[in-house]
Amino acid sequence: MKSKLNLISVRFSMVLIAMIVSFSVIIMSYNFHRSTQNIYSFLYKITDSITDNIIEKTNYYLNKTNTHIKVLANNNEINNVLYSKDKNVEIMKQYVYSEEHIASVYLADTAGNFLQLRRNPKLAVRTIETIDDKRVEFFEYKDPEFKTYSYESFTSKYNPTVRHWYKYVEKEKIRISDPYIYALDKKLGLTISYPKYNKYNEKILVAGIDITLESLSKFLQNEAKKINASVALVDNSNRIIASSLKNKGFIDIAKTQHKSEIIHASKKYLEGSQNGKVLGLNDESFAFVGKTFKIDDTKSWHIILTIPEKTIIQDLEKTLFETILISAVIILIFIFIAILISKKLTKPIIQISKDMEELHQLNLDVNIKADSNIVEINQAQNSLVSLRSGIRSFTKYMPVDLVRILIKTNQEAIIGGVEKDLAIMFTDIESFTTISETMSPAELTSQLSEYFNEMSNIIGQSQGTVDKYIGDAIMAFWGAPLEIDNPIERAVSTAILMQEKLSLMNSKWASEGKAQFKTRIGVHYGQTLVGNIGGDERMNYTIIGDCVNVASRLEGINKKYGTNIMVSEEVYHLVNDKFDMRYVDDIELKGKTSKTKIYTLNK
Repeated sequence: MKSKLNLISVRFSMVLIAMIVSFSVIIMSYNFHRSTQNIYSFLYKITDSITDNIIEKTNYYLNKTNTHIKVLANNNEINNVLYSKDKNVEIMKQYVYSEEHIASVYLADTAGNFLQLRRNPKLAVRTIETIDDKRVEFFEYKDPEFKTYSYESFTSKYNPTVRHWYKYVEKEKIRISDPYIYALDKKLGLTISYPKYNKYNEKILVAGIDITLESLSKFLQNEAKKINASVALVDNSNRIIASSLKNKGFIDIAKTQHKSEIIHASKKYLEGSQNGKVLGLNDESFAFVGKTFKIDDTKSWHIILTIPEKTIIQDLEKTLFETILISAVIILIFIFIAILISKKLTKPIIQISKDMEELHQLNLDVNIKADSNIVEINQAQNSLVSLRSGIRSFTKYMPVDLVRILIKTNQEAIIGGVEKDLAIMFTDIESFTTISETMSPAELTSQLSEYFNEMSNIIGQSQGTVDKYIGDAIMAFWGAPLEIDNPIERAVSTAILMQEKLSLMNSKWASEGKAQFKTRIGVHYGQTLVGNIGGDERMNYTIIGDCVNVASRLEGINKKYGTNIMVSEEVYHLVNDKFDMRYVDDIELKGKTSKTKIYTLNK
């Protein structure tokens, strides 16, 4: 008794030591985890959010412009953009008035005719055409109501067909130029163009739209201000084209002497660092993260974000306070853990005992919870779950009643059998081979599984035992392993119910366009050897003997007489007062020397 008490004492001390160690590890792990999490999780979440917003804004610029430019190009059917001038100008006007980032919209054809509506330096409709072998340029200056208040014309040297936006655009593809500085207003922007081809696969005109990046820079400035950060948008030529620096044009990252943290971060990102730390002005430390996204098949832009480390430290100080507070709470509740630990141990053990008793009774629907936080108990619970699954699977190969007997009597299955009077049934699907040739393996498996499920359920409901499935056939018997009342009556009633159920299933299958089954059934009654047949390592609980062969022959003889259910003379004499049966013939069954009377059931 003393040794047991000492053992309990030692284990309890080990538990307390383990809890103290765990407590210390939890505090340190939490502190480290929260510190690291605050740095990187904060950065990644903010960066992803801002990046997604920038990508969305950029896609808004580009995708909406792409739609506009396709509509404009496809509005013209002939190789002369001035032919439908008024109609084209009206479309251009809608674009310029509705989208503030659109600087100009224009069309050019292969003859060099050019039509443009531009916003700066003054709102004007510009046309260029060849008159008397001279290139002439016209301007119609418009007021805010789009009324003409002035005209201007002069000789022009401008040829749109040699410009990159015209010359290098490909059929059915949107071309996006690299960002550049507009000559007129010195603003940073880019050009998007799209061609129109005729039915002879000839380019007849190109539509173009100039968009500024000024609005995108303002958006970046607003987003950066929200989190006290700096943001830069870098093009595929490693130039900052929009940022929170309020730059008016390009900043060449490789050549600039600018000392800001966003420049240093951009250089590191382009050198291959996805994130890290950089120094800004006054040697202030900043954390940075970058992300790359595609704007078309050939061009990728980059987003770089920097944030002062002091912003992060503020969160770490908050975390430290939270850690101290949580530590105090844990210490207070620690006292109660020692008191409750015994209950936490005994309660699941008691439940395991109850669950084992349920399994002993073969109650396989018992809800076994594997929710204990104690490793050993959790392993025991999981073992019970596995045991339940194993027994459930085992009962699918052997009769449930037999399994229950083996468990209750604490016996192992051994080779051997006994002779008993059993009702035996054989079923088979007529012309199944022909049917299977018209169906795919998946369809055949699905429909046959549905058929077996329904037929087996009917057999089980009458306390019959499914011996085995033989292809499309079912072999079943009544009267073993448990003794039951009226096994012959149950077998014949089951045969009738199976045919009735099959009729309903055939109606459903017909409505679904599936093949219909016709099942033949044979029922016999007699003395049969039933038990475990096989070898020491593998055996089957089954029946063998002459009566089994008779039941099989009765099923097959249905084909000759066009019947669905055929029963033997033995079955007829024992239950003819309970069913409407009629005599069919006297036949000599295969393997028998004397004739046997056979009967069927009237419909």
